Amino acid sequence: MIDLTSDWNRVEDLFGEVGSKLVIFFDTYFCNFAEKYLSLLGESYIKAFMECLPSGVLLRQIFNEKVKVGNLVLDRSPLIVSLPSQEMRGFRDWEILLTRRAYVRTNSVLVTPEGIDACKARKIALPNPGLSFLGRSALGSLTKRCGDSESREVHPVLLHHREIPVLLKEGRVEGGVMWEHEAKLNGFNYTVLKRNVVMEVALLKGADKVAMNAFELLFSQKMVETLESSGLSRAVS
Repeated sequence: MIDLTSDWNRVEDLFGEVGSKLVIFFDTYFCNFAEKYLSLLGESYIKAFMECLPSGVLLRQIFNEKVKVGNLVLDRSPLIVSLPSQEMRGFRDWEILLTRRAYVRTNSVLVTPEGIDACKARKIALPNPGLSFLGRSALGSLTKRCGDSESREVHPVLLHHREIPVLLKEGRVEGGVMWEHEAKLNGFNYTVLKRNVVMEVALLKGADKVAMNAFELLFSQKMVETLESSGLSRAVS
């Protein structure tokens, strides 16, 4: 069981109605758009429960590992998932997908205060590389760009979209890894680490007509406009 309990409010990354038959898993890149998507679902009389958690946590849940938040245990199986394309490929051998599509494209970035070079930042907060594709990818890109410096201290966090902006604004770290659209939403100065990371969405076996309709709403004009207005670009399969 993965225990996400901490001083940070993990429940803010759970959305919708807990008893809903339709369960949706999104990587944390989607957290800023979850309420908009649930609103679109509601307009179509679709109820859903959604988790926006690090990709590695979601992968382990999909393969029947439970997640604990305080005294709440999450043990539901999803019908719709969205993960980085590199992690979605792992499903091929398991034959659990009905369909998958490229969804959006973004960049990973390193946020630093004005005047601090990306390679000079000494204490960097990044998503836990053991549970996050963003963390693993960014760490590799940072090492390739700046070398493996002994003076660089890495501070892993679990929910980067909530924790890292606070750490940066309070001056507790000199650098923080996040997605480019998150940096823009926060008004941060940043350096691009890895370009054109594609997020995919997939419909899993067992999906009914309601889940299929919910899947198609991700590609609706209203949803796409919301994503693009925040700096994400549509990816083409």
